[in-house]
Amino acid sequence: MKNLKKIAALVIVLAMALSTVSFAAYTDVAVDASYNEAVTVMSALGLLKGYEDGSFGPDKTITRAEFAAVVVRMLGMEDAAAGAATATNFTDVPASHWAAGYVKIANQKEIILGYGDGTFGPDDEVTYEQAIKMLVCALGYAPMFADVKDAYPTSYMAQANTLGMTVGANGKIGDKATRAIVARLAYNALDDKLMEQTGFGTDKEFKQVNKTLLSDYLKVVKVNANVDPVGFDAEDADKVAISNPELLGVEYVNSYGTQSFAASTYDAVEGLDIPRGYAVTAFVDFSDDDEVVLAVVPRAGKNESVTITAKQFVNIDSSKLEYYVVSEEDGKTDEFKLDTNGVKVYRNNDIYTTTATTNLTTAIAGGSVLDITLISNNATSGYDVIVYTDYESDVVDDIYDNSYRVDSYTMDPEDENNTFDIVNEKGEKIDFADIKVNDVINAIVSYDGTTFKGGNKYTKFIVTSNKVEGAISELSGSKVYINGTEYTDATGLLKAGDKGTFYVDIADKILDKDLDASSRTFGILYAIYNDTNGADNETKATIYTKDGKFETYGFAKNVGFNSTTTVAMSDLELDSLTAPTKIQKKADSSPVYAIAQGIVMYSVNSSNDINQLVNFATIDSIATEYSDFTSTTAKFDSDDDTIGGNAIVDSTVVIANKKSAFGSNVKDDFSISSKAIFTDDNTTTYSIQGLVDENDEIVIMAAHNATPKASNTDPVMIISKSQGTGTTEDGDSYTTIRGFVNGVQKSINVIVNDPTNIYHADGTTPVGLSALTPGSIIQYSEGDIVPAIKVIATAAQVVAAAENDPSKTKLTLGTTDYKDDVKGYLYSGTLYSYNNGIAYFDPTDTDSDSVVDTGAVKVKFSAAAPTVKVTLTKDTATPANYNGVKGVYANNYSIADADTFRNFGSAADTAIVYLFDGEALACIVIDENENINR
Repeated sequence: MKNLKKIAALVIVLAMALSTVSFAAYTDVAVDASYNEAVTVMSALGLLKGYEDGSFGPDKTITRAEFAAVVVRMLGMEDAAAGAATATNFTDVPASHWAAGYVKIANQKEIILGYGDGTFGPDDEVTYEQAIKMLVCALGYAPMFADVKDAYPTSYMAQANTLGMTVGANGKIGDKATRAIVARLAYNALDDKLMEQTGFGTDKEFKQVNKTLLSDYLKVVKVNANVDPVGFDAEDADKVAISNPELLGVEYVNSYGTQSFAASTYDAVEGLDIPRGYAVTAFVDFSDDDEVVLAVVPRAGKNESVTITAKQFVNIDSSKLEYYVVSEEDGKTDEFKLDTNGVKVYRNNDIYTTTATTNLTTAIAGGSVLDITLISNNATSGYDVIVYTDYESDVVDDIYDNSYRVDSYTMDPEDENNTFDIVNEKGEKIDFADIKVNDVINAIVSYDGTTFKGGNKYTKFIVTSNKVEGAISELSGSKVYINGTEYTDATGLLKAGDKGTFYVDIADKILDKDLDASSRTFGILYAIYNDTNGADNETKATIYTKDGKFETYGFAKNVGFNSTTTVAMSDLELDSLTAPTKIQKKADSSPVYAIAQGIVMYSVNSSNDINQLVNFATIDSIATEYSDFTSTTAKFDSDDDTIGGNAIVDSTVVIANKKSAFGSNVKDDFSISSKAIFTDDNTTTYSIQGLVDENDEIVIMAAHNATPKASNTDPVMIISKSQGTGTTEDGDSYTTIRGFVNGVQKSINVIVNDPTNIYHADGTTPVGLSALTPGSIIQYSEGDIVPAIKVIATAAQVVAAAENDPSKTKLTLGTTDYKDDVKGYLYSGTLYSYNNGIAYFDPTDTDSDSVVDTGAVKVKFSAAAPTVKVTLTKDTATPANYNGVKGVYANNYSIADADTFRNFGSAADTAIVYLFDGEALACIVIDENENINR
């Protein structure tokens, strides 16, 4: 039985399940399956093995060779089979066949005879009647049917029924025997009485004897008893205490003779799973001088039990445990009666037990309970045992190989007082080296002291890598819903609309998250109001978004106001439409949720209704990765792009607010802007409100008393059509400006004819909407309503440049230097082709005195003159490439220096190129006959 112990130890370790009261040996064998006990014991005895993936395959079939091996193992002849692996009497089972030894022994003992044609059919699926016949023969009953005509299969099946072998393993002739049925038949056969020859010669006789395969061949005794762990230090970790033993079946006979089984401490296989609180049957190997407990299973006919999850728990007192039948949302409750004589309470595998339920209620309140099992062993008035699984979990941040430490957990194999096992979610044993950062450690800790959580400890570490991708569609208290599945928020920081990766433990508890950048949505709350249009009086909110749009939202059924905890909108009302807006309960006018006009964090559900709205001052308590800042004396530093010490980055949303504060704003007061609105003179101060992330980078900010400006990175438009008009939903009139942006026709809307919002790049030229005529070049801030337009050149200035007449130019051109190291070479963007009104430029030709002739366009460079003359010549082959072209065009570019103005003039048709930082270009082509006329 030495090898048997090793096999059993491995099987039991693999059988470790998530809950300490779950004792199914395999992942696909349910605890309440009729064959669970048979599978567990047959595996523990090494007689029937599962698969490497931790499954048993109860519905799979088994071959004749495999079942012959099972029967030979039941005879205790595993070692003999290895030595008998030679040629068999069957032509299809050569010596090289893996089952040759098993088949040979089974044939010698007349357990199998083959098909009668010299073959055995080792790979054929064993049938129900074939399995029964092999087991009946193994028990010694074959001689009973020697003289019975057509004894197979009916006589063998009748004998099996008489012995009780088929209890729980029903089948019929011709059925393929499943592994579950085989396990149950073989398990029953272990306890069946053997038939032996008691007379010989003329007195030949066979009788049933008081022996079994279990006791006489496998040397295993079966005992009803109470089994408990002794301790969790290295010396006691693999020992159990057996009390109140009741020997089952035949006599217990070892090398010392017939024995009575005594209450004592016994060795056990490594990782033995003890079903705490259950009346059990233990299987003890006595083949050596020292007995070893191989398996422990719930006792048949006992242990009426029921298990609920911690989420179903409502309350408990001395007489009952109240629970939700389905869930808290369903609301329907029921109760379990408890034994009036008292209830024994087990926590995990603790040695310590109590009759008080205080520890259970405390653990449930702390959210650390997985499940609760109630058991009735001897009570007549209710359940007399409660077993609950108490656990803790965390996401792995740091692993210290040298000290065997994962965060706060130590897994030192040399620590004799703190034993442990590390398994994956399937219950398979893994190593310390298999644990990775961002795994989830689920720890079920048991103590061997006589006080609660006292003494040495044993920890079952269950390492999982459960990650959920998606968005939180709904949040109610600590319950969150992702992709339709309910989870528990253990962070206290989640909110509806959060999107990203969520780290989940074995109880579907969210421990941490990696949120997508889009998950936190910020904007300016403009107003909360009651919409009286239509049949319903609906509360709505208007928010100025980070995209520069005023969006109006309804509210979801449940909303989190300044909190992750939600309240029903049906219970709330507005008490005022002033700022800050106050939202209160209808019944008692409390509590009041104040949401001021200004920066807010919000999220919307799939119906585009707000399900969370958080005031500026409260954001950092809900989303701890952000902090708020306000200042009335902040200064801008262009050297490092900071204001008030906080960094403005490319992703920063800068909102200009014309008023000195929030509270009395109108829509025209807000505009999306950039750092261009700030002056870097070390004296100008700004009143700002903003949010900063963990890297001290500004996420969103609003600057008061700020005039919007177009940024150097904003789009450039060459106006090509006359102005149009329109009206917003709010009744405001606007002007539409239309032109080319990157070669594509676009339109923008402008409301206010304000020189502070529509300004010239030179800072001195008066500009109004009337000046924005076809031919003008502008740069604008984007938004539903454009808040700021910078005029690079008016149409008149473009004409003046085309005529090369500085007197008509309103711009101050400054010193002409076409080889400035900052601006770049003028001819780095030299025009080299012209086709269908699109101008292209050759950045490679730097010859200062040459002619580039591409056929349609002839470009002459003059070293003597500081101007570049561009002459458009007719393409005689395809004159349409030139003649009649008029209007304005823009090439693809990025704008870095929109104030740079250059003049390319000639008496012929003219191309006017505007250089931006020596790399990017805007181009206007003027037909000599039509000039700019649209």
